[in-house]
Amino acid sequence: MEKRYFHKDDNRRFVLANEATGRFHQRPAGDFLGKLDSDFYPAERAKQAWAEDDAVVESGTPLEEEQSFQTIPGEVRWVVKHKRAGSYRRTVGAGCSPPCSTSPGASLPKSR
Repeated sequence: MEKRYFHKDDNRRFVLANEATGRFHQRPAGDFLGKLDSDFYPAERAKQAWAEDDAVVESGTPLEEEQSFQTIPGEVRWVVKHKRAGSYRRTVGAGCSPPCSTSPGASLPKSR
C-alpha cells in the first residue's frame, strides 16, 4: 500500500511531499516545495483544499473521507484522504489510492 504524505506551513505552502505524492500527480515530489495549492489547481479546487485545511486546524478534528479526486494532470481517481492539524506545521495530509482503494466504500486499515 503506497501512501502519499504532505505537510503545509502556516502560509499554506507545501514544506514536505513524499515521492508517492509526486508519482500520484506525475511530477517530481520536489515540485511541491514552497508552492500553494493554487499553483497547481484551479481556484475553486484550491479554495476547497484550504477550507478543509482551515476546518481541521480550527476544530482540531481530523478529516478522513473517500472522494473522487482529480490529479494535477487531470486524471480522476478514487482516494481515501486524511488531514490533521500538525504539531509544528499547519496541516499534515495523507492519502491512499489504488491499489489500497479502488471504489467507494472500500476500507482502509486504521492508521495509528
